[in-house]
Amino acid sequence: MVAWKEYARPSGAEGDGASMEASMEERPKIAIIVTGIGLNSKVTALAIDKLPGQVDLGFSPYGRSLQKWMDMSRQAGHEGFLMIPTEPVSYPENDPGPHTLLAGASTRDNLRKLDWLLSQVTGYVGVINDMGSKFTTSEADVLPILEELHGRGLMFLDARSTRFSVAGAVARRVSMPRAINNLYLDNIISKAEIVRNLTALENTARTYGTALGVARAFPLTIGEIEKWAAGLEARGFQLVPVTAIANRQPIR
Repeated sequence: MVAWKEYARPSGAEGDGASMEASMEERPKIAIIVTGIGLNSKVTALAIDKLPGQVDLGFSPYGRSLQKWMDMSRQAGHEGFLMIPTEPVSYPENDPGPHTLLAGASTRDNLRKLDWLLSQVTGYVGVINDMGSKFTTSEADVLPILEELHGRGLMFLDARSTRFSVAGAVARRVSMPRAINNLYLDNIISKAEIVRNLTALENTARTYGTALGVARAFPLTIGEIEKWAAGLEARGFQLVPVTAIANRQPIR
């Protein structure tokens, strides 16, 4: 079984069915993932219920009742990614948790942590790094992790917590299905900022044919994405799951 294909949202799922596929094929494609799912039950339920099924959800390995939430989200049409905590430059002041993959640690230690993280839930198409502004700049640390993930049939989403990340390029080199974050949508939690960033994401998609945005599980963010998505088709874009843009983005 190749996990990223097995658990992908079917291309004929309601809202992006075969009858629409041909007419929408040439439209710029936008994918969005909302991360931090599983940490707060009310917000997790809100994301699953309110967001279009084409929006992917990123699950924290430290969340509670993860399998229940994953099953519910897949039933609602959402693809799931597992968040993999990776070392930021500000570590340990900013600490993504006890199973953080560390730059300079032994490959054995990082793979042991990765195994624990991957075992917390099933049903995800791939992983997205959580933080990682230090870890993802180190090819020596990134390579064995991506090789292990690729061997498990998973997709990799480079959150690009730093513009110096090499993770996307390494994923391409090992022929791993990959996607790359173009824009964090809600680093500033305000309606104006989120709306501005969603418009910027449209501009990126118009230029390159595809675009991907990363957001966090906040009620305001969820509400703004819901409203934005409702008018997206009329503006000439196609909202797609992350797997639909695998390997389609330029790596700069």
